Amino acid sequence: MSTAQQAPSNGSRRPTGPLAVIPTHLWDIATPLVHQVLRTPGLGPARGMQAALARLAEAGWDLGRATSRYTALIARVWTEVALDLLSDAPSLAVDPATALDPRRLLEHVYEVAERRFAEAFTTTGYVDAQAELGATAMAYRVAEQPIAQALLTLVHAASLADVDAAHRNVQDLRRTVRELRRRVRTLEREVAASRADDDGEGTDRG
Repeated sequence: MSTAQQAPSNGSRRPTGPLAVIPTHLWDIATPLVHQVLRTPGLGPARGMQAALARLAEAGWDLGRATSRYTALIARVWTEVALDLLSDAPSLAVDPATALDPRRLLEHVYEVAERRFAEAFTTTGYVDAQAELGATAMAYRVAEQPIAQALLTLVHAASLADVDAAHRNVQDLRRTVRELRRRVRTLEREVAASRADDDGEGTDRG
């Protein structure tokens, strides 16, 4: 059965195949419980940091779930490639020129893998899995920013916000310097023109 036939047709993000069903099923069961636990409000003066850590843990869980699904889908495609190569082995063995030529064998492996992955890349399951992986990776990076800035502040190091503010100040100073240089050049031209006019008037009087 081809990858396109095995892919879900209803837009589900769950990959099919024996390599993906069990771990995906466990992820789906555990995710609501994990989200509920991590979204429990914190207590005490450190509840803000507790909430940030909980958001980071939730984002990490979602990223792990998306990574597991994507990895299982890719592993399933490689399994299909291996099965195709095994089924082609008898016909390849009949042709000694191909069977004994490593370059031809490698080309055949590339052709089979390219065909299988081309089929997989056009399925809704792969597109959804890749989109989910990218979205959860970005969400994790966003969730880790408050933690990283808090740790930098704790060790008296410049945080990302401090670096961004310093960069903006430097850019503002550069623009100010460019504007001042432009005004100075304009004034120099005006002064030079005024002196030229004065010299011309003095010559006319003489």
